Amino acid sequence: MSEAIRQRNPNHDQFWLNEVLKPRTFLDLKAAPAGVRRSWVAEALAARRNGSATRPLPPLPVESASFDASAPRLRAVYRFERRFGGAPVELPEAQKWSERPKGGWAGGVRPVLGTFPIARVSNGHTFFIQKLHDIVGVHPVCVHTTYQYGDGDKYAYGKRERLRDAGLWLVDPASRYTSGSYLQLTSSLARQLSPTKAELLLPALRDEVHCVMAHLKLNALQRQWLQVGFLLAHALGRTLVLPPLWCVVDRFWTILDHCLIGSKVEMSRPFVCPLDHSFDVPAMTAQLPEWREHTFFASQRIAPQLAASTAPVRVGAAVAPDAASSAVPAPAASASAAALPAVTLPEGATVGEAARLLRGSDARVLRLDVSDLARLCRCLADAPELQPLNRKLQGALSQPYHYCDTTDNPYFVACKAERRSGCRKHPVHLMNVSRGVQRPPMLPHEACGDAAAAGQPRCGAVELPTNYINEGVTGRTSGPQ
Repeated sequence: MSEAIRQRNPNHDQFWLNEVLKPRTFLDLKAAPAGVRRSWVAEALAARRNGSATRPLPPLPVESASFDASAPRLRAVYRFERRFGGAPVELPEAQKWSERPKGGWAGGVRPVLGTFPIARVSNGHTFFIQKLHDIVGVHPVCVHTTYQYGDGDKYAYGKRERLRDAGLWLVDPASRYTSGSYLQLTSSLARQLSPTKAELLLPALRDEVHCVMAHLKLNALQRQWLQVGFLLAHALGRTLVLPPLWCVVDRFWTILDHCLIGSKVEMSRPFVCPLDHSFDVPAMTAQLPEWREHTFFASQRIAPQLAASTAPVRVGAAVAPDAASSAVPAPAASASAAALPAVTLPEGATVGEAARLLRGSDARVLRLDVSDLARLCRCLADAPELQPLNRKLQGALSQPYHYCDTTDNPYFVACKAERRSGCRKHPVHLMNVSRGVQRPPMLPHEACGDAAAAGQPRCGAVELPTNYINEGVTGRTSGPQ
């Protein structure tokens, strides 16, 4: 940002703010004498009350006597020294500018600039990622859909997906919440212990030493589970409801600090992350069947009949996940509605076998945890009609990644701490970076399941990464030069 501002880059939004503010002078109302602050508040209150005859206004929160500009919660309050507008209406436009007295026309207004508490007026990171409003226990007033990566050149898919996740996208038709049948995936990968603490539950992830490696493994698992989920939902003629997707690494434009965007960021890790953190939302929208967000059944617009018609699906001897470990809203049936019996599938059933067994269920919602989904056989030999979607899924669920973390670059950390230059471009101590593309392997569609040859694996294997650093000089960043 500082470089863009220094170069006066007009494509950077900060440039235009600076162009407005730099020529102006301001009165710092927090630092001004108390009498000045009281005068400003009285003037502001009077202006609002004078206008309330034609436009009803909500009750004002303060009177001038009780206004305390020194309160820490009031971050900054600046008032323009010059007035804007207010020129006599009879003057020609050119004279309104050329004859403007110093300080502006007497009838003009002096705008006030201030900063809002970020937990109440949030950006896209503090709201969707950190969930700062939950941490500090306040009700947010508004949110900007910034810090997101899922928009396309034709539509703001990422913004829409995030707002749907948060229950803030209200333009969808009522039919989206009342019609259709669904395959809902839930997730017992992790659980939220408090607004600032969560834990991974799978030993293969929990015991991973490095956060980037744990994240890549977690992402690979979730990618392959969504792959099977989309195939099974398509075979059943149902709409897939995504599970909550967990992340260990935050997504940002520069180097991370222990896999977060800063050492002082308040948030849990792992955390339930937006779809655009790990997936290409425009590609999914263009290539895959329609899906629903993981908070879909938490919506107040859900039809009671839909919520009541829910049946859990078990695979083999799988145990139902603890409610606290799911972090996903289950469809809330009415108190008088009887729960539908569980549907049990044999462990190792192929996607085609699972679909044939589940087609007999009258439940409008089939709920399947990923721990059960993992017990199905990754094979499409008995469901060739799913092969076109199988091919699409490999590309639509793929995503490039690029992570650079302080824990892998101690030379960079020491260099920056000593305020030296060229910390990223040392000829020997290169930056260690994790860069690549995560792409789920296609499910085998021949020579698997009952068609597997003797001695050959019956099911396709789940593939996990074995390394996370693929650029730089691993192990050579530990000492200064």
